Amino acid sequence: MKLSHILLTAAMAIATIGCSSGYGVITMTTNADEVKFDFIGAAMPDIEATDLPPSTINFHHGGSGSVLLEWDASHTQTPRQIAVVGKKIRALYCQNNQLTTLDAKLNKSLTHLDCSYNLLTAEALNALFETLPKKGYMIDVSGNPGAADCDPSIAQAKGWTVIQFAPPSLFE
Repeated sequence: MKLSHILLTAAMAIATIGCSSGYGVITMTTNADEVKFDFIGAAMPDIEATDLPPSTINFHHGGSGSVLLEWDASHTQTPRQIAVVGKKIRALYCQNNQLTTLDAKLNKSLTHLDCSYNLLTAEALNALFETLPKKGYMIDVSGNPGAADCDPSIAQAKGWTVIQFAPPSLFE
């Protein structure tokens, strides 16, 4: 088993055990050479780039609720797996990160999610909607390739308002 799978499995096990005490995990896959997150939660989350050697990662805390994670692309492969582990992460803003998957099933505190302008297909967005906790508030999927064709009723059935402006076509 690869180290990345061990780390992600460990993070998920910790989150599963800790869910009752408010801890949660949000996992994602990206093709980018860096990702930036803004979040609202009880404390700074731990962020694991689970398939990257630690020596290739630069972690920057940009002040209250802002994190920049970047890596040396010459030493890594795409796609890259990232896990955000934190206590009571209520809002995550992860727009413009070339995300191809996003999974919030292990975070029951999430009420706001902005994953706009990534690379999420309709299939990936529907899978994300399935993982959202009940009693959410707002998710913005605008600008993703699948925004026009996804099924927002999946998230709406859980109490989420879905914002979904499709990206403009250059050839209309």
